[in-house]
Amino acid sequence: MRFTFSPKEMDLLDIRGVNFIHPINVRIYHIKKSIANFEILLNVSTRIQLDCSDCLESFEQDMVLDLKIDDEELEFMDDYECNENPNLINILPFIREELIISSPDYAICSDDCKGLCPKCGKNLNYGRCDCVIEENFE
Repeated sequence: MRFTFSPKEMDLLDIRGVNFIHPINVRIYHIKKSIANFEILLNVSTRIQLDCSDCLESFEQDMVLDLKIDDEELEFMDDYECNENPNLINILPFIREELIISSPDYAICSDDCKGLCPKCGKNLNYGRCDCVIEENFE
């Protein structure tokens, strides 16, 4: 089963440091239910926009999560219950939480990002500046 949700539907519009601007794709590829428990395996993918922690430029990167939801995961979570039908669970709050938790705190646009000049603030990825930086090694 495949589903697509907008960032607005998942309440992912105001997340600090991460812009969810592309659809969130969810693919459920395994569901196992017995009388006492259940297990759902799913893949979540999207593309996120971040600001580089070194040069402050915006960039995009893919985000792919392989998730497992089972009765132990949801045991203490009231948000997952569907009031209309007690035999159903709402997995969207779980997916939203995992997307937020998995978002990087410190994002770098590329391995060779040079960052900003500590004196003038110029983005050194676009060229050198004329500042003289003295290094103190004490």
